[in-house]
Amino acid sequence: MEIPLLIGIDIIKPLSLYAGPSLNFFNDIALDDLQVTSFRDGGPDIERNTTSINFGEMVHYNQFHLDLRYELGTKATQEELLDINNSAFGVNLAGLRSYTPKTLSLSLSVDIFRTDGTKISDLFKNDGNCGCPY
Repeated sequence: MEIPLLIGIDIIKPLSLYAGPSLNFFNDIALDDLQVTSFRDGGPDIERNTTSINFGEMVHYNQFHLDLRYELGTKATQEELLDINNSAFGVNLAGLRSYTPKTLSLSLSVDIFRTDGTKISDLFKNDGNCGCPY
């Protein structure tokens, strides 16, 4: 689960910029077929709760939004040596190098229900006076 806390500003009518932190919560992190050895406990030591920095831009057109976001992790992972079994060649040593997570994402969203500042209950009126801006 990821909870972004972003603050944005409209630059020109269809374009807005935003930035802020993101809180990430991972429930189950595992690599398959890792073997416990005398020098490792069988898996990488990955933190379950992390933070990252987000910034990006969004273009609006009617109810459509195109969003380009860059996410940069705040901590680097640890470098580890792992034993991986059940491979084609038996047990192999694998090096997990240290890295800082970075993500570039492009997304398209569509507003299905949106009001122009009126009550949400206005979306469901049958009198033709919908609060929708479209």
